[in-house]
Amino acid sequence: MHLIWSLGLINLKPGLLRFYPWTKDFNLQFQKQTHTQVWIRSMELPQEYWRQTTLLEIASGVGTPIAIDDSTKVRRFGHYARVMVDIDLPCKLYDSVLVGGMNMPLKWP
Repeated sequence: MHLIWSLGLINLKPGLLRFYPWTKDFNLQFQKQTHTQVWIRSMELPQEYWRQTTLLEIASGVGTPIAIDDSTKVRRFGHYARVMVDIDLPCKLYDSVLVGGMNMPLKWP
C-alpha cells in the first residue's frame, strides 16, 4: 500500500491513473476532478519539430505529456501533431505555445 501511495499515479499508456487515499467520510458527490487527459493538436508546426522528444517538450508547456498518436509518430497525416497531455484544470489553459520564436496555435478537442 505504501508503495502505491508513493507512486501517486500510474501511466496506463495512454492515460494516467491517479491514486488518492480513501477517507472514512468519502462521498462521491463531493469529489472534484482536478485533472483530465486530452489530445491537443499543434497546428502549423514545421516538420523539423516533429521528432518525438521535441513534441513531448512542446506539449509539456501545456501539461504533462502522456503519449503521441500513431499518425504523428510516423508523420502520416502532416497537418498537425497530436499529443495526449494531462491537464491540471484549475490552471490557465493556453491556446498557443512559443516554439523556436514562433507562436504555434493549439487546438483542443
